[in-house]
Amino acid sequence: MNKKIIQNIKSTILALAIIFGVGYASAAWTPAPANPPTNNTSAPVDVGGNDAGVTPYSQLKTGILTLMHLITPDLTVTNPTPSSPVTVGQVLTATDTTGLTRWQTIPGIPLMKRGSFYTNTPVSPGGQLAASASFTSSSGAQAFSYTHTPYMANDTLVIHVQGYFNGQNVSPQYYSLALFKDADTSPLAVSYHRADEGGGASVSLAAEMTAPSTQAITFKVRFACTSNPSCSFNPSNMFGGVAKSSIDVEEYGHY
Repeated sequence: MNKKIIQNIKSTILALAIIFGVGYASAAWTPAPANPPTNNTSAPVDVGGNDAGVTPYSQLKTGILTLMHLITPDLTVTNPTPSSPVTVGQVLTATDTTGLTRWQTIPGIPLMKRGSFYTNTPVSPGGQLAASASFTSSSGAQAFSYTHTPYMANDTLVIHVQGYFNGQNVSPQYYSLALFKDADTSPLAVSYHRADEGGGASVSLAAEMTAPSTQAITFKVRFACTSNPSCSFNPSNMFGGVAKSSIDVEEYGHY
């Protein structure tokens, strides 16, 4: 009786093995998705240091790399295409709601660069110049100069000049102030004050220009008078010499 039971169990196991074997043999064969080495798993991120003389950009990884924390003493982020090179002064900004970032120029943020020059050194005489005449780089006399080095080309420079005059009581008296740059013969701006009874006067002017490069620019302030060729700039007797003429240069970038 026991032999018969054991024989039946063996027969059942053999039948099941044959059934599963036939099913496995008849299953559909799934070929490889591509010929090697196409579609291989991406290489792991190399955590070792770079070999001597090897550029730090020697590894190229595609896909998404998720980091919980990143601590590094040196991090370089580039734009995705060579057609959008990174320039000094740009900021890293999000370009979509997924957090994709790119270096971009943000307009309207002023560059933190400003230069000023103050002087109370008397200068005379100023030379005579009619109000109807053109103010050139040889008109009048130079009151002072100031050199400004732009931070970046194409930045906007806003220049303000304040000057103090004194002259004889001649009516009318036109005190004129002009701003030049480098070797230019034509002024960036001209301003004047009419004094019907002569005496002292304050003249201010403003000009705006685009920095052509990062080369230093020398601004020159010249002055003249219409009726009194002996008028003076920064007269020493005005407020005890405390009043100072000045030039102020503000530089604005587009970052």
